Amino acid sequence: VFSKVSFDASRCRSQWIMVDHPCINKGEWAEEEAARLVDLVTEHGEKNWCLVAEKLKTNRTPADCLKKYQLSENPAFQNRDWTETEDMRLTEAIAMYGESRWRDRKS
Repeated sequence: VFSKVSFDASRCRSQWIMVDHPCINKGEWAEEEAARLVDLVTEHGEKNWCLVAEKLKTNRTPADCLKKYQLSENPAFQNRDWTETEDMRLTEAIAMYGESRWRDRKS
């Protein structure tokens, strides 16, 4: 059974290029590949993911490069325990907005 959702030609093309094309590398990241990613981001910046993916030459999409960098390689994102102040601010926000109304938060 087909979905009633329709896709225009542009959306289908984007899906093919960015997700479904058989040349896209969907495998695990090698250590050398991740290190090269960091070098390319250092060289070209954190906003030029198309160029980073192209220069990486491992058939990763720009979105894959961004995701890998932000989740694993970006030194600005610290993997640490929360401070008491951060815990307190989160507890206050939950008390104010509840556990499921985060879209209502303006700042």
